[in-house]
Amino acid sequence: MLSVGPHKPGCDHVDLFFDGAWIGYRGNKGGALGLQKCPVCRVGNYALSVSTGTCYQCGWSVHDHELDGAVEHDPHAGANQISTD
Repeated sequence: MLSVGPHKPGCDHVDLFFDGAWIGYRGNKGGALGLQKCPVCRVGNYALSVSTGTCYQCGWSVHDHELDGAVEHDPHAGANQISTD
């Protein structure tokens, strides 16, 4: 499941997580999704592919998974735990 991290004052994005692991960002304006690290092949994404949301190596895409806007990742929780507060 995709989830977003808490808003950081002064930032134009929030961190994006997949099953508790950090993978990229979601822009605050427009909600663009960027994939910086693929959760499947675990490599950093090619710079020109980040804004597409798709891994250049294996084809995994953030757009194939539902983003639950009500679910916020808790960075203080254990790995793979999601806070619903």
